[in-house]
Amino acid sequence: MQNTIDLKHPHRPIRVGVILLNSSVLSHATSITLDADHQTSETEILDVAPIDIFAGLSKEFVQRFPSELMTDEMFKQALDVESYWVTEHGQEGRLTAGATIKATVSHNAAIHWISTDTCSTTSKLALR
Repeated sequence: MQNTIDLKHPHRPIRVGVILLNSSVLSHATSITLDADHQTSETEILDVAPIDIFAGLSKEFVQRFPSELMTDEMFKQALDVESYWVTEHGQEGRLTAGATIKATVSHNAAIHWISTDTCSTTSKLALR
């Protein structure tokens, strides 16, 4: 298995993941007390915004553009991108400004995914 990826000519989809924090992990998150028995946290929108750069380069996004706006060469340069939003139990992630993100995978599923050797070493380090 190849452990590096050439972003100009990737041999597989580029997997981009964001781990949204819960109340037990508060680095870069703001703790919000809803009531005495329930506490949750928010992740700042700007902390997760960079994933949109990859989404904007994806074939899925670019195919929506009218052909008048992009050349065939530009369409060919679009990348296969898979985006993952990880929360502890697969629940919605809370972002600042009242935004929520629907999780695509739970933390336990992400750990299982990386343990099956279906992703690169770089991805394993990012998820652990």
